[in-house]
Amino acid sequence: MDANGLSLAEPGEPDGQSERLLEHLPSTQGQVDQPSFHARQQKGLPRPASYPPARFEDYLQALQRRLFSYEKAPVVNWITYWSRKGKQEEVYLTVEQAMERGKYLDVYNEIVELATALYGWERAYPWLVKAQVEGHGWWQYLSSDDNV
Repeated sequence: MDANGLSLAEPGEPDGQSERLLEHLPSTQGQVDQPSFHARQQKGLPRPASYPPARFEDYLQALQRRLFSYEKAPVVNWITYWSRKGKQEEVYLTVEQAMERGKYLDVYNEIVELATALYGWERAYPWLVKAQVEGHGWWQYLSSDDNV
């Protein structure tokens, strides 16, 4: 456990309730590795492994039942977990569909990475525009420090 009560166990370790995901999304053939991002899953939240891409909506509902408000980290954990399992395209399409239906997920960086690795910059560019709009132009007073 770290100072915040989050488990530092790796997937498959005995803790089983939490997992730390540190590595970057695996790249597809012919693509360079994408930058890494860090995410941790809090105790008591649903495990990404229990919700394959076809059950992403169920995962979001399970998160909603456990969390007081939306948190980005569990969704990033889910994206990372299934991307590492070789399901990058399914993950991308599933998250894309959820966001197109109006779900607020705030995982633009991860979607840009997936779109770039899978399809190239042309398909990633609209996500960058959406990220800028949602992030209020990445203005330091309205955007998170991570996005400025």
